[in-house]
Amino acid sequence: MFRKLFYSLFLCIGCCVAAHSQVTQRPDTLAGYIVEEGEDEDDSELSVDSLFIDVARPSSFQFDTIFAPCFDLYKCWDTIVIDPYREGLVPLTDTLKIVLGDSDDCFFYPPCLNNITSGFGYRRWGRRYMKFHYGIDFSLKTGDQIYAAFDGVVRIAKYSDSYGYMVVIRHYNGFETLYGHFSKLLVYSGQSIRAGETIGLGGSTGHSTGSHLHLEIRFKGKPLDPSKIIAFDRKQLFSDTVNLNSDYFAHLKLHKELYNNGKRWGTYKAPKGKLYHKVRRGESIYHLAHKYHTTVGRICKLNHISKRTKLKAGRRLRVR
Repeated sequence: MFRKLFYSLFLCIGCCVAAHSQVTQRPDTLAGYIVEEGEDEDDSELSVDSLFIDVARPSSFQFDTIFAPCFDLYKCWDTIVIDPYREGLVPLTDTLKIVLGDSDDCFFYPPCLNNITSGFGYRRWGRRYMKFHYGIDFSLKTGDQIYAAFDGVVRIAKYSDSYGYMVVIRHYNGFETLYGHFSKLLVYSGQSIRAGETIGLGGSTGHSTGSHLHLEIRFKGKPLDPSKIIAFDRKQLFSDTVNLNSDYFAHLKLHKELYNNGKRWGTYKAPKGKLYHKVRRGESIYHLAHKYHTTVGRICKLNHISKRTKLKAGRRLRVR
């Protein structure tokens, strides 16, 4: 009798230990996720610490990839690698119409309400070299709220060496947005999110020299200039639709040329001498900075203007 009671107690304890091990498994290996092997182009390590775990995803949560947005465009759902799609440098040969807003179920909300400190394109890296900046930076204080730009599902919520605490959201319109340098994450992979919902708190983690938000817009893993889609000064979209074509990825062609010519990938040696540009209708300081491989701050300093200055057609600006 005593032996049967002992065996029953032993089996009961064993079942409890097994159940506990299933509930407390690491978030990035949770059953139901598609995780491909490999690392993204910017990160060498993946870590999950208390700042991530304290956003408790339900212990029984499993994400069925059939609910992943735009699965006709994106054939995989990877919760670790930023660009797992292997689409090449220029992913588009035809024009693709993308609807950004049409009803209450598809609208835009500004991710950060503060001012831009660094635009998309080349910016100074050291004394002579320029390095390409794939997103737009916003000033903020550590702890400021960051919001989702569009409706979608969180694909990545992790810590990376370069972006620090970061979030990638795949949206129903076909784009993906990347947010970097959080001090704290408030979402988890597989979580459905609405435009305007808080996804984290701003900070200065990863490769960062101060508190700011780094924002990228990507299509099939490849970054494009957010300022061509969003009027950040007015905190609204330029249009409810975008006719996406290869022109949005012209900077990738330039990188390929630099690479083939033996130059360091993503860098550009600034030439000497002064250079002036006659402003055309519709051009902005950000467009000129991208065109001439310089920075917005540098153009403003050379011409004694501010970042908010509206350029009039015919004005002559020094760009170098």
